Amino acid sequence: MNDIYVTLVGNVAAEPRQHTLADGSRVTSLRVATTSRYFDKKLQEWRDGDKAFFAVRCWRGLGDNVAQSVRLGQPVVIHGRLRIREFEREGERRFIPEVEATSVGHDLRWGVSSFSRPPRGAAPSVLDAETRHSLDTAIEDWAFAAGRPAAPASPATSGASSSPSASPVPLPSAAPLHPATPVTPPSTPPTAPPTRQWPVMTVPAASEPATPTPDRADDASSAVSQTPVPAGDGSGSTEQRDGVRPRRRTDRRGRTTASAAGGPSADLTGEDRAAA
Repeated sequence: MNDIYVTLVGNVAAEPRQHTLADGSRVTSLRVATTSRYFDKKLQEWRDGDKAFFAVRCWRGLGDNVAQSVRLGQPVVIHGRLRIREFEREGERRFIPEVEATSVGHDLRWGVSSFSRPPRGAAPSVLDAETRHSLDTAIEDWAFAAGRPAAPASPATSGASSSPSASPVPLPSAAPLHPATPVTPPSTPPTAPPTRQWPVMTVPAASEPATPTPDRADDASSAVSQTPVPAGDGSGSTEQRDGVRPRRRTDRRGRTTASAAGGPSADLTGEDRAAA
């Protein structure tokens, strides 16, 4: 219930080892290396990060199929249960991460593969503690390899025809987990087109009408020219001359009359004229 399941994506770092049990069933062990990848912004390229090595154990039918299908240096994808095993050898305490695989396949990002169904075998057997311990001891040397491929073990006495060749094979260059994609350095961002400047129309402020001061009002009233009455006209003449401003008078009865300058109105009565 509390088991930890992981998925490994990496390359086979050693030739698969197949062991035959007392009842005739077989188990295959793999060593898988996983490498992280990161992008170096300073160098503008993909670089390899830290490496981690896992021991992978494939039981029964899965082990037979892995022994016939997987070889050194091939990219694989593995899913299974993780456990950390501790042991001591020659006074050194070691830890080895081990995955009991439930599924194994090729990583088809780097190549092609074909599938064929093998003949159905016998029913799986139950392993005892002694057999499991012997299998653990057989792969302890991987913990001391320090990243180097281990020498392949001798082929099993039973089922040798189905086990891979035991001759040492040089470790080829493993395919990267992530292809190095050429990255174009960032170019200078394009300059934005200049913004069109529209002319600003300035509207002059409306001039306020000048308010005449009392002094200017007197000057304006005195600026009105009056044409003098020519000599020879009678003093009682009511004819208005050009340029003469008519005067308005109010009689005793409250009536307003207009008359020329210097003469009484023609509409006034005799008493009014005398008073005027």
